[in-house]
Amino acid sequence: MAKRDDAIVNVFLADIHNDLDNKGFSSKDLAECNGIVQEYARKGDPMSRYQIAEVTTFVVDELLKETEDFFKQLAEVKSVANGEKAQFSVGQNDVTAYILAKGGTPLRTKIAKKFVTVDTVEIAARPYMNFQDLAQGRVTMSELAASAAREINYKKLKYTQDILNAAVKGIGANG
Repeated sequence: MAKRDDAIVNVFLADIHNDLDNKGFSSKDLAECNGIVQEYARKGDPMSRYQIAEVTTFVVDELLKETEDFFKQLAEVKSVANGEKAQFSVGQNDVTAYILAKGGTPLRTKIAKKFVTVDTVEIAARPYMNFQDLAQGRVTMSELAASAAREINYKKLKYTQDILNAAVKGIGANG
């Protein structure tokens, strides 16, 4: 079973970043890791496929962490467990202006926070490739993981853009 901090994961990450030497790995290490994946692909049994999926998941997760700060600049980001909903605190307008007769008193107002609960969405990637391409080295784990992370980020960006566009349209309708 692969682990998140296994050398194979770190070698593929270093390869994706063109940083093998600085991370203390060599092209021999990369060839060895690619050989492990190719052997799993050649076997093709459920456990070998699970191992490939696990390594891919760990590499993609690490790549996605690198882009998390970008998405935090666009929107508040929360991670929740399966089946849970994300809850966000939304500030209320804390000042209300009134036009009153001279000497009149405005209505009492309460300053409070509002909480909004939203459904979560799941974004996943599924490669369209011939398993034999992985087994024969025509596709590498580094290429596969980088492509999956890129596609997931595209979907996240598109989803965020759609929400922001809807919000802007809502402001135009209400403002």
